Amino acid sequence: MNLSFINVDYNFLKDNPKYDPAITDTKYDPDTSSEILQIYHKLLWSKEENNIKLYFNRGLEYSDLILINRYTTKEEENVFSSDWIVNDYQHWDRNKYHELKYLDNMDINILKNFNNITNTIGGRIIFPKRKIDGKDSINVHRGRYRKICDRFDITLECIRRFYSGIESIPEFDETLKRYSFFFLLFGKHIEGFKNYCNFFFLQDLVLDDYTGINFFIDFKEFENNPFPKSEKQYLLFVNRATNFIKCRNKRMLEYIKNNIDNVYD
Repeated sequence: MNLSFINVDYNFLKDNPKYDPAITDTKYDPDTSSEILQIYHKLLWSKEENNIKLYFNRGLEYSDLILINRYTTKEEENVFSSDWIVNDYQHWDRNKYHELKYLDNMDINILKNFNNITNTIGGRIIFPKRKIDGKDSINVHRGRYRKICDRFDITLECIRRFYSGIESIPEFDETLKRYSFFFLLFGKHIEGFKNYCNFFFLQDLVLDDYTGINFFIDFKEFENNPFPKSEKQYLLFVNRATNFIKCRNKRMLEYIKNNIDNVYD
């Protein structure tokens, strides 16, 4: 199997046997249930680039990706899983997060189209999956933590500061440090951050010199609940996040065209 298998426009929600294109708040999770998504991850991230060599196989657990070219017996350093880059917040509890109640009155076509594009490969990435010392993984912590609320642009700002040795959020900094073995695969300091962004096709979410982030909406230095709090702000979020995913899909497509003969089974 080679990179030609990948369709950057494919919506992973379609892997759901109960898929209904009219529903935008489905509880189906491609990260844990889509076989096609796992294959895409394996094909895209098994590569050599700028002296970085990563090779993955699918694991025994359905959603696992196993990094097979690191010589370590520590499972937490070898097991990875998929994560959503752009959370559309359409499935969040609006009784708990009452600021999101405006979504009830928004154009269903806008919500549906946004949900669809966030479920293409441009809306997915991988992180180490296993807990370390019984504490949350990166995926889980960034989703639960009220100062991030699953915003990947804020997550990437924390990662940028991690590479630069600058404090972001002490609790999340500790999480990133636990998984430093992963980030150090790409190098150290600004060069490591640049390699990380280039490897995962994140260039359109950072400034040209990699010293800052192109945030989806205003970033107010780690305020609580930083998700879009009005319809106007949500539409800006939709526009910028959609453009980012489209650009990322385009970068992936270009990579696929240039490496179409690479085969990895």
